Amino acid sequence: MGVHEQIRRLQAQLNISPRPKAMLDGNGLRTTRFYGAKFPGGLSSANPALLIDSDAIRNNVRVLSQTSIHAASLINRDVDTTVDSGLMLSPECQHEVLGITPEEAERWNSDVALRFDLWAQDRRSCLTGTMNLYQAQRLWERCLAMDGENFVTLQYFNDPSLLSPLRFGTLDASQIREPALTWTAGFTGIADGIVHNEWGEETAYKIWSQGPGKPIPE
Repeated sequence: MGVHEQIRRLQAQLNISPRPKAMLDGNGLRTTRFYGAKFPGGLSSANPALLIDSDAIRNNVRVLSQTSIHAASLINRDVDTTVDSGLMLSPECQHEVLGITPEEAERWNSDVALRFDLWAQDRRSCLTGTMNLYQAQRLWERCLAMDGENFVTLQYFNDPSLLSPLRFGTLDASQIREPALTWTAGFTGIADGIVHNEWGEETAYKIWSQGPGKPIPE
C-alpha cells in the first residue's frame, strides 16, 4: 500500500472533510487553504488563509447605503450623532508659559477660536473648493462607516489670499493602489499604495490615475 493511499484511508477513518475550495461570499471575502504549499522564502504553511477583496466589500456597502433604508438610516444617524455640525476649536492657552496675564490669555483664546472658525467655514480650505471643514467632517464620518477607512491629505500653499496656508483634501479609498486581493497568509510582494517612512508614519499615497494620454490606470 502506497503512502498516499494510507493517508486517504486515515482521513476516511478520522472523517476529515476534503480541502475547502476558494469561495466568494456576498461580502467580498474569499477563503482558501494552503496545505504545505511552498512560498518564495522556502517556508510552508498548513494554516487557513483569508483572501479579502476590499474593493468588492466597499462597493457592496456603498450600494446598500443607497438601496437599503435601514443601512442609510444607520449611517445618517451615526453622522448626525457623532459629528453633528463638526468639531469646534476651544483653545485654552497656559498664560504662565506664554508669559501673559489671564485677561490677555482670554483674548488670545477668543482670537484663535475666531480665526479657526473663519478658516473652517471657508471652502478654499478644501483643495477642491467643494466643501468647508465642517462639511468634510460629515463626509469623513460617512466614509468611515461605509469603507472603514479615510484618506485625507494636508498641504501648505504660499497664497496670501488664503486665511491659512493649510488646505485639506479627501481621496476615495478606491483610488489608493492595492493588490486585487489582500492575502492574510503573509507578504505578497505587491507594493501597497500607502507609503511609510522608517518610523512607520504615513508620508504619501500612491493612487490610480487616468486621464488624457493615460488610458490605463497606473
